Amino acid sequence: MTHYSDTPFDASDPVKSLRLAMSSLRSELVPASDTEARLTLHKMRMAIANLKVGMQSMPILIIAIAWLNMAWSPWTLCVGWACVTIAVWTLGLAPTRGLLADDGLNQEASKVIWSLIWRLGAFVAAYGSQGFLFFRHDDPINQMCTVLILIASSTAACMTAAWLPISLIQAVYYVGIAFVLFLAKGDQISLTLAFLSIFYFMILFGMVASMHAYSTLSLLLSAHKDQLIRELKHSNQIKNEFLANMSHELRTPMNAILGFSEVIKDELMGPNGRPDYRSYAADIHSSGSHLLTLINTILDLSKIEAGRFELDDDEVDLHEIIEHASRILRLKAGQKGVTLVNSVPEGV
Repeated sequence: MTHYSDTPFDASDPVKSLRLAMSSLRSELVPASDTEARLTLHKMRMAIANLKVGMQSMPILIIAIAWLNMAWSPWTLCVGWACVTIAVWTLGLAPTRGLLADDGLNQEASKVIWSLIWRLGAFVAAYGSQGFLFFRHDDPINQMCTVLILIASSTAACMTAAWLPISLIQAVYYVGIAFVLFLAKGDQISLTLAFLSIFYFMILFGMVASMHAYSTLSLLLSAHKDQLIRELKHSNQIKNEFLANMSHELRTPMNAILGFSEVIKDELMGPNGRPDYRSYAADIHSSGSHLLTLINTILDLSKIEAGRFELDDDEVDLHEIIEHASRILRLKAGQKGVTLVNSVPEGV
């Protein structure tokens, strides 16, 4: 189990988050243990859940981009790109439904990881190919629209930051296309924008690393909480079993004490010779009965915690209850010179 203090992430330190996020990339691609595999599946599930709304509306966005680029490119090229991208999107979305289902975390980790990487990676490649297909070196408006779409799409890496591999694929590919397009144009402004795209990628990756750290920490704390709940339930079960066993062990000698004290109190085997002995025997019997009641009360408390206790409303004799308590304390009080008096009338 991973405790809060054991987690290597410090989301408040971007540099440390960046370095440790890179080191966690290996475990998210090839988990070395069942614990890493399950944690990776949780990260994938969180990332896909964040993308769910955007992925459902993706065909509308693809059609809108194709329609926009018909102003500069042949309609056959735009329609062909839209059909291929939507088809790849459909294939990429299929495995995510199984992961988001209740039994999705019971799947084989390596199979799910590489299936999603290939499918979602194929979609990212098809979607980002618009930069190479629709970019026009002689049209500034076209250049602006193409690059803005790519840069805006790269922010999806932050939404999938919980699972680092797919975030890196989006950030590197989308920003990389913009960098290559600016670099290929070659003029001073384009080269400056190419440099700025690198700077933007560094900022974006720093944000992804920090968000990845927060997501990992959240999952680790959640796992720690679940483990604590399981341990508390187990401890409570052990406590109830202990109380049940101890109550049984205490009842056996207590019944013997009650039986023999009752014999002495009622002089069933003959006169005791001194009246004080009968009184002492009565006190022993009363104290034993009280102790047996406490044992039964402990059992009742265990039943209450387990939700198996049933209330039984009944009338009680208040005078008898106080008299019973007074008999237990009267001898000790008498040694201190204190006299206990039951002032509650009988029958109350």
